[in-house]
Amino acid sequence: DLHYPLRRQRQMCIRDSILPALHENKNQDALDHLRRILLHLNLISVECKLHRIEGFDVSNLMGEDAAVSMVVFAKGQPEKNQYRLFNIKNLSTPNDYQMMKQAIARRVKHLEWKRSDLMIVDGGKGQVRAALQAHQTTQVRPPPIIGIAKNPDRLVIPANINTQIKPIKIGWKVITLPIDHPALHLIQRVRDESHRFAKKQHTRLKSKALLD
Repeated sequence: DLHYPLRRQRQMCIRDSILPALHENKNQDALDHLRRILLHLNLISVECKLHRIEGFDVSNLMGEDAAVSMVVFAKGQPEKNQYRLFNIKNLSTPNDYQMMKQAIARRVKHLEWKRSDLMIVDGGKGQVRAALQAHQTTQVRPPPIIGIAKNPDRLVIPANINTQIKPIKIGWKVITLPIDHPALHLIQRVRDESHRFAKKQHTRLKSKALLD
């Protein structure tokens, strides 16, 4: 229907993007679906195979004992030996955006780590903006960064990004996928794993503080 708004046309196109299973491996199928969506949104090149996906989440209680997790999925599978935790410094008030920004700025400095093909942050526009701001002061070109917002789970996609100015200018696309979409399931797995890992560290820090 040509009278549909552009965003609705885009969402309908993506809603119809579940393909027949092409592989016996469900992880590879999910990666193929996610690649197709990111290509459709012009976020990745055809050559990008999404070998390394990083997920980030913030965990804190009123700003205290804050930690940000980084989990790594290689070829659609968690690589727990590459997980990292960033204990947040010099922030004692609840500010998830600044915590996310600090953690990703520290991650970017580790040039010895493999480059991420995709970063997924738990949250919406504020968390995605913070992740992009973390790259602004470096010479490192940011990988594609998307957010997953809750209730219902939906993808928050930055578009038309201008990082040469402050504040960063960003256009936004919000994509709602069917609940049975393989790409959504993969993104949810990354989000849930980053949440679990961040909460584990937050609990550890809280317990240590109580014993000190």
